[in-house]
Amino acid sequence: YMDNPYGVNYDQLDLFYQPGNFSTNYVSVATNTGKTNFLVGFENTKQTGVVFKSEGFQRQNYRMNVDHQFNKKLKFSSSNLIIKSTTDQGSMDFFSLLQLQPDMNLLANNPNHTAYRLQVDQFGTTINPLYQLANTSNLDTRNRILSSYSLNYTPFAFLTLNAQYNFEKQNNFNSYYRAV
Repeated sequence: YMDNPYGVNYDQLDLFYQPGNFSTNYVSVATNTGKTNFLVGFENTKQTGVVFKSEGFQRQNYRMNVDHQFNKKLKFSSSNLIIKSTTDQGSMDFFSLLQLQPDMNLLANNPNHTAYRLQVDQFGTTINPLYQLANTSNLDTRNRILSSYSLNYTPFAFLTLNAQYNFEKQNNFNSYYRAV
């Protein structure tokens, strides 16, 4: 202890921040017949979090577009998109992470042998931030639908009648659970 005020130095930030990955996959099928254009697509996106035990962000998109020309005067168009996403918000007090002493072992087990000792200092006053992250679920889920429909009627070269209907619906859900 003569040269180092702490017997062991742990890099708390290195334990907390971890490498994350990003991936996206997209597949679609499109066709164009004489009177109809059609597209169906799916996209899957996943971005893992960089914070310990974080699930990150996930999204799935489903798309279907159709254009149909009934005759020279009448055309119908439809565009539909369904989006489902989930975000792991975690539960972290970043300020407390910066206040930890460098000799606190965040990976130590509890006396009952469960992971991430709850109280990490010798006085039992400092809560282990890894314990909070490992034992808390804080998820935001969003479901969204975007649709647009259009009907064009051109009775004369100088006149086009256009009818449109658009809508958007979004549902947000949050679930929070912390084990004690």
